[in-house]
Amino acid sequence: MMELPENIVTGIDYLALFFELVGVVVISYGGFRALYQMTLYSMRKADFSFLRIKKNLVQALVFGLDFFIIGDALSTLLAPDIDALILLILIVVVRTVLSVFLMKELKDEKEIQQIND
Repeated sequence: MMELPENIVTGIDYLALFFELVGVVVISYGGFRALYQMTLYSMRKADFSFLRIKKNLVQALVFGLDFFIIGDALSTLLAPDIDALILLILIVVVRTVLSVFLMKELKDEKEIQQIND
């Protein structure tokens, strides 16, 4: 297999790290936003839409995980051995399953809320 020049390898490493950091920022932002909204609503003693807050948090989690997958895919480009490929496939499968279950849970909660209203 052809060896990549060192500057390209370094660039891909930094790019992978960048996307992983973006994932951390997106997930952290979603978490802090949810905390802020819950605190704000509880201080006002107002009725708040827990479902909307949770939906936004789940969307941030799923979106952030997409950036982690990009970072992992870029890292796999540098070391395309079978172990790295299997790990990448497992990460994608876990992320997909997690997304499906999170979205299903949100849908179920929305239906329950509509029944209660």
